[in-house]
Amino acid sequence: MVTLRHTVVLEPVPRKWLEAALAAVVDAVEELREERGHLFAGTERVQGLRITAGHHIGAGARYLIEDVDADGVPATHRVDVRAWDRSSVVRLRYDGKAPDLRLRGEGELRSVDGPATLRWSADFRGAGTRARYRRGRTKGALDLRAWWAAEPGSRPPLTAELRHPLVKAAVHVRMTETKHARWKTEVVVTARGRGWARPPAAVAAVLGGFVLRRVFRDGVKEFAEEWNTGVPKAVALTPGAIKAEVLHSLTTAPAGGKGLA
Repeated sequence: MVTLRHTVVLEPVPRKWLEAALAAVVDAVEELREERGHLFAGTERVQGLRITAGHHIGAGARYLIEDVDADGVPATHRVDVRAWDRSSVVRLRYDGKAPDLRLRGEGELRSVDGPATLRWSADFRGAGTRARYRRGRTKGALDLRAWWAAEPGSRPPLTAELRHPLVKAAVHVRMTETKHARWKTEVVVTARGRGWARPPAAVAAVLGGFVLRRVFRDGVKEFAEEWNTGVPKAVALTPGAIKAEVLHSLTTAPAGGKGLA
């Protein structure tokens, strides 16, 4: 088993801002108007999406998106609404297909008005040669209340896990607030080989430990730099501006691709 650990300092996301921003996004989605299987924001139609079952944001609603990326690769995305109650739980299921990849997952947010927890899980399966090794499962959870509470000695509020035929890995992220109100954030990854890959993985961890740690450290640092650049700009946006941006993005055709006519 190998353990990788690094700590960075991040710009904080104010809890009240996040709650207001999340509410603004959900407000934008809930205000969309359904007409003959399509959705409209005012008089503008939501691009590349249609409803194939149920009614907008009702339990049982199904949305279909078919598009082509910038490289001309087609993909089909299906989103099913399992539950939509902003005071209790919003639960969505996703099923995506591309020529060499199938991804199925589910996400759940406990309460929009005063968010408590976010959970997700996904199964992925590739195609082509060695398809048996291009599959796996990932899941994770973020306890939002515990994140801002930042109590010493408490369990990590952000956890994730990956299971692959050849490796099992876990990620734990814990935050403590500095005297300048920034987030001192520790990221810990543990990984071990599975099956026939267990002995080679152990040897690689010993012989390549320094390289692994350097790559991991550089990756976390790069993420922190991007976070610290982007977060101050994001938190400067008002809920009204966020809502307007969501509606604009929904009614604007994506560059490099095409949606449903």
